[in-house]
Amino acid sequence: MTEIKQDLSGNNLSSGSFSALFPSYPTKVNGEIIDNSAEGCPILNFRDITYFPMTWRYAHDAFNLTIKFSTGGGLDIRKEGAPMTHRPGKY
Repeated sequence: MTEIKQDLSGNNLSSGSFSALFPSYPTKVNGEIIDNSAEGCPILNFRDITYFPMTWRYAHDAFNLTIKFSTGGGLDIRKEGAPMTHRPGKY
C-alpha cells in the first residue's frame, strides 16, 4: 500500500473572505439530476470541490451512510455494511 502524505504547501489565509457557489455544471446523484434551486440545503462548489449537505436525503437515502455524533467520539460516518476502518483518536 502506498503511504499518502499531506501536502502542507498551500496557503489558507483566514483573514480573507471566500465564497462557495452553486455548481455551474449539472450535478447527478445515483443518475438523477439535482435541481439545486429546489433544495432546502443546496449543493455547493468551493475551490473546485463539490460539497453535499449532510441531510438525511443525501447521507442516508442517496449515499447509504449512517451518521452518529457523540461528544466523546465526534462525528462517525459509516457506509451501510462496511467495516469501521478508523477509530476516533487513532490517526
